[in-house]
Amino acid sequence: IYQKNFLAGLSHHYFFNNYFRNTTTVYGAFAQIKNPTFRNYERRNEPHFGGRTVFTYEKKWDDHTFQIVAGGESQQAYFNTQVSKNKGGNPDTLQTNDDLRFRLYSVFVQGDIELNKSWILSAGVSLNNSAVDITRLNKYPVVAQSRTYRNEFSPRFSVLRKFGNNFSLFTSLAKGFSPPTVAELLPSTGVISTSLEAEQGINYELGSR
Repeated sequence: IYQKNFLAGLSHHYFFNNYFRNTTTVYGAFAQIKNPTFRNYERRNEPHFGGRTVFTYEKKWDDHTFQIVAGGESQQAYFNTQVSKNKGGNPDTLQTNDDLRFRLYSVFVQGDIELNKSWILSAGVSLNNSAVDITRLNKYPVVAQSRTYRNEFSPRFSVLRKFGNNFSLFTSLAKGFSPPTVAELLPSTGVISTSLEAEQGINYELGSR
């Protein structure tokens, strides 16, 4: 596999006062991939960009600390993937030529409170949305296949109890999801798989540190 990557980003921190601040980050990236396998030759150009902004409010009094974090992020990708026959390690007859646009949006909020430097309680949730458009350019008529995945809520709750400076117990409950990756939606076999659903998972955790 031959792969070239370029990544650039810019992050800005702004303090409104001693309690309230913001961090905003934007990035752009480009990847060029050549993957000659024994059954085909895949070439991908993958430009994408995105941004994230986070507002944080933190207040301390006595032995207590309260913090709330809220923000959002967005990512956009505009990929082109070409799959050809492999002839002696070089691309031969074109099999598929696909343009792919992938969009991801997310908003989130989380609150944390530390009581008497002994208890830490956390609760948060995010709302996520993603969509994909795939256009196969080497077949006529050219038809775009689209899929918008339903909004996904991902909540998380956790409790931590400190016992002195060297030991603590914690428990957490979280629900998450993972939308299909670009490689799964458009594998090198050339089969477009927009019917794939997002994976779902619930995580229960109990432990000590």
